[in-house]
Amino acid sequence: MNLKLEILLLFLGGLIRIIVFAADIYYLIIISYKGTYTYYIAFTSLFAPSIVQFFVYIYLVISDLINHRFSMLKLLVALLFVLGDSLGINYFVFSIILCSNTVTDGDFYIVEVLIKSSALINSLFQSMPQIIVQIYNNHIMRNWTIFNIFSVGATCSSMIYTIFKLSYAVDKVKQYEVAAEVDKGKAPEVDTVNTAASRNSKARAVKCTMMNIIVPTEENNEDDEVYNSNI
Repeated sequence: MNLKLEILLLFLGGLIRIIVFAADIYYLIIISYKGTYTYYIAFTSLFAPSIVQFFVYIYLVISDLINHRFSMLKLLVALLFVLGDSLGINYFVFSIILCSNTVTDGDFYIVEVLIKSSALINSLFQSMPQIIVQIYNNHIMRNWTIFNIFSVGATCSSMIYTIFKLSYAVDKVKQYEVAAEVDKGKAPEVDTVNTAASRNSKARAVKCTMMNIIVPTEENNEDDEVYNSNI
């Protein structure tokens, strides 16, 4: 991946998370809801991503304990995503980590997987319910104020960000697959005029080194013959 682009995307994702969470909290407190069910759905969706990630990481921690692969670093990362994902803290933390990295490019698979999985969970359990509830409530209450439109737009931007991240990952996977296929399916060396000539010259050189030739001289007897001991 391009490190500068990844840092920019992480920082942008953190800003979007802060704006969306603040707008949803303000909408929940200030704006009147048509019924209690819509209010409960909006309230639950604010904390649903953290709850889902909590159970996911609990499962992973138990699995690591069983397989003797548990580490405090994994636990800290799990807490970072469970407690700080709603406010985008994990995005800023990984942005700082990548900024302090001396490598200018590379493939940071762990960062990508964690961020994309959290973005997907947020889209399914927070952004999508909030968009549906707010549009429905604004339509029923006929309350399309500037802030309400901004709140819906901010939540939609979070969905667009997630879709871009996922499509960006799919494109990268395709690039890896194409590169792997190219490496595996390299065509054999084609015999050209130069390569054939070089091979023939090498073969003649090897053949000559295998020969022991006696050349007749004045000192040789007439009965001496030229022979090849290896042929």
